[in-house]
Amino acid sequence: MRIQNSSTIKEIRSAACLSISEGFPQDLSNQIIPVINVNPKDYNEGRIFAHGSSVAAGTVTIYTCSSTLDTFIMSCSYSFSKNVACDIASGRTAIQIIGFDGVTYAILSLAVLTLTAERDSISISFNKPLHVKKGSVIQIVGAFAAGAMARSYIVSGYEIESFEN
Repeated sequence: MRIQNSSTIKEIRSAACLSISEGFPQDLSNQIIPVINVNPKDYNEGRIFAHGSSVAAGTVTIYTCSSTLDTFIMSCSYSFSKNVACDIASGRTAIQIIGFDGVTYAILSLAVLTLTAERDSISISFNKPLHVKKGSVIQIVGAFAAGAMARSYIVSGYEIESFEN
């Protein structure tokens, strides 16, 4: 097999820390098998950033992303259970992040009815990990003044050194 794509050769050479003078074996045979992760942005082992539960009656910060590393969310799960006296009026409870544009976005959201006993859960795994703004916070939201509501969450992903120049 012969590698002819110059950008692929350049990326492999960079990932393997090979200088141009060291060359690169463009002809690969059965004896040479490249095993270099040439695109670490697309494959990383995740870890759990945040997990737990809260009965707090408002917005709760569950994780603060690194201010120096790029943060990627791979998956999250969220559930709630509330009693009939819970007066949540927003119509939803959610896990939210602050986007690169400074706008707050819900990455998971569950509809709720005020003064109704209910429970629900949702999980999502992103095909391509969700890139989160440096220093952003991951929060659970859903304000109420009366009654009780328990929320539980798991958020997993990874943080890596920035690839920006």
